[in-house]
Amino acid sequence: LHDLHAHETLLAVTLPLAASALLLASGVAAFVMARARRIDSHLWYFGALASGCALIGASPWWLDLPLPNEAREMLLASLPPLVALPAVQFLLHFAGWRSRPIEVALYAQCAAVPASLLLGGPQRVHAIASGCNTLLVLQVLAAMGFYLWSTRRARRRDFRTMAVLLALVAAVLVVALALPQPSLPTPWRHLPALALPLVLVAMWLHLLQQHGRALGTAEDARLTLETHIRQTAADMEKNY
Repeated sequence: LHDLHAHETLLAVTLPLAASALLLASGVAAFVMARARRIDSHLWYFGALASGCALIGASPWWLDLPLPNEAREMLLASLPPLVALPAVQFLLHFAGWRSRPIEVALYAQCAAVPASLLLGGPQRVHAIASGCNTLLVLQVLAAMGFYLWSTRRARRRDFRTMAVLLALVAAVLVVALALPQPSLPTPWRHLPALALPLVLVAMWLHLLQQHGRALGTAEDARLTLETHIRQTAADMEKNY
């Protein structure tokens, strides 16, 4: 019985908290990189996405908060729209798209979900949160599909990697929606809390690699331009 409890604690608490801490570090690094290279607006949203997912993944620590259980549950149920917003915006900006109506709707959604939870009362938190989470997952899945559709030709080099990573995220989200089903075995119940942070960390490493290639390309272009300028100046001196 003791070994079973230790195994359950490892899957339900220790590993998810470690993965969330790693994801939070990735989010902070994304913020730092976005500040240094403001042209990459998608990094801001990825940092917010990573930080939000890390907070949700660290929910076992929320038990130590000096709050009533009902308030804690309502607070946790209010976080998903704050994560869906940067998730959708990250995918749109990374694909090179901007949409003011979508942005406004996402921000309005962040206010509408907590308001619905407050109006519904503690007895309906689970039902309202389940419906909202289903809608949020569908939004993120639609944004994933749009990203893949819009970049399938322009970014052939990175398309396959992003397609695999997004497919993994989609699978984790579908499993998370199915968690209330009692037929799911115990390991599957702990899968989203562990797998999602790890997949997002892998996505961050891919973004980091892509960022390094972009810097290398920019440096090569600068050196080529300097060489061209020196050559042009030398030719002009010879002509005169």
